[in-house]
Amino acid sequence: GEPVAWVDPWPGPVGDTFSYGPEGAEHPGTGRAWRELIVPREDLAATVGDRPLAGTWAAEALRVAAWRPRAGALPAPGERAPAPDPELLDRIRADGTRQAWWADRLRAAHAVLAAQG
Repeated sequence: GEPVAWVDPWPGPVGDTFSYGPEGAEHPGTGRAWRELIVPREDLAATVGDRPLAGTWAAEALRVAAWRPRAGALPAPGERAPAPDPELLDRIRADGTRQAWWADRLRAAHAVLAAQG
């Protein structure tokens, strides 16, 4: 049968939540198709087939480009979230070295996606 899959609903709000940023086509995460599969090790080669694979840094670059929060970066239920840092993206954009580093990873991730068709 099919492997167990989780489909990321990002950037849409889930449950009793709302969006903090742009919605619809204006959101950088629009069109980001992401799913994670649970595949037994012995079935991995057959499941992957001839699809090109990318590393975790490529996946992380796509997450950042889509403005997707990192899993585990959010508070546990019942805990308060830290105050948001509205200047964080501005500081990342202003840091040319960091920006180039993420750009390299984004190019690698997009090359893998393009190869997948």
